[in-house]
Amino acid sequence: MMMYEACVPVLQHYLNQLDRMLFKAQRHLGTKPEAELLQLRLAPDMMMLWQQVLVAIGFSLRASAPLVGVNAPMTQFEEKSI
Repeated sequence: MMMYEACVPVLQHYLNQLDRMLFKAQRHLGTKPEAELLQLRLAPDMMMLWQQVLVAIGFSLRASAPLVGVNAPMTQFEEKSI
């Protein structure tokens, strides 16, 4: 089994799960602004939701780029919206 076959489907699965959770969270917000959700933490010492999402995306990019023979993109993520 190639490393790509072992890693990329797992990363895709978890990013799809994250997408579904964010969709549900957005629906749950109703008329409240998205910024409220993005600032939430599950515990006081945890990163805010927007930071955790960016870490998950960044990890997936950095882990999968070498598997396809490219350098990981150096992107500056900013808090935007879900």
